[in-house]
Amino acid sequence: MGMLGMGTGPGTTTPNYWRTIAVHNDAEMPVLLRVTFGDNETGHHVITEQHTLAAGESFTFPEQRYEEGGWQSVASVHQIDTQCTAGSQLGDLHTFLPHPSAGVEFAHFVHLSCDADGAVVLEM
Repeated sequence: MGMLGMGTGPGTTTPNYWRTIAVHNDAEMPVLLRVTFGDNETGHHVITEQHTLAAGESFTFPEQRYEEGGWQSVASVHQIDTQCTAGSQLGDLHTFLPHPSAGVEFAHFVHLSCDADGAVVLEM
């Protein structure tokens, strides 16, 4: 009789989350990004990282972890906030929530751009 791996028995579900996010800016203007890792529901603090992507730039946000007293847990990507910039003007804030479905992804890749109205278009 074969052995089942830990967490693979009947009734268990495969975890689905993004460990981090890699973004490419297809827009012709800079885009401000804020990525929120973790959530307060797990009893951990929220970690927010911010980066402004120049036109045509790619950037991978560093993975975030929680220290658990001898081991570490991953703070998964919880929310992505974006704003197009035109000179010193910031466009409207757009919030995207990840919908992972392919198990645990180390770095989920997305492309973003800004439409004529300054709204962010995100291809996940």
